[in-house]
This record gives sequence, C-alpha cells and structure tokens, in this order.
Amino acid sequence: MPSRSWNQLKKEVLELLTQGDLTSSDIAGALAIDVHNAGMCLLKLFKQGLAYRIKGASFGKWRKPPFVYKITNRGIQRLRYYRELEQK
Repeated sequence: MPSRSWNQLKKEVLELLTQGDLTSSDIAGALAIDVHNAGMCLLKLFKQGLAYRIKGASFGKWRKPPFVYKITNRGIQRLRYYRELEQK
C-alpha cells in the first residue's frame, strides 16, 4: 500500500468527489484503503467545509443509511490550489 501524506490523500479524495456522490465504501474501493479510514477522511473534509453530506437510501429497519458526500465550492477551490502546487 502506498504511503500518502494527509494533503495527498485529501487531494485524491477531492478529485474523486468531483465525479459524483460517493460513500466511504466507494472511496475505500477507489483508493485501496480501509473503509474506516475513508470514513474518517470524509468526516475531516466535512468538518473543514470541503465536502457536505446527506443521508443515503435506507437498507432496512435496523441498519443506518450511509452518508453520501459531495464536494463544496470551497472543496473545488482547495483542489485547484493542490493542482497548482503540483505544477510548480
């Protein structure tokens, strides 16, 4: 598994969020990381205002619905900033 800094992981997750609505399972599968790590990463982005979340479809009476995350305007600006840093 590749070692990533927090900023690298944040950039990769923000890039994925530009493709559409994703859950922590979607992020985990795309980046080959544990679903719990993906969930914590998404929670951090949510708290920083870079993504927002809504409750997804319910899967039954006792199971909580997963959160679906979307990128915010602030998240798009941060992603642009990270891309500019890469080009320098």
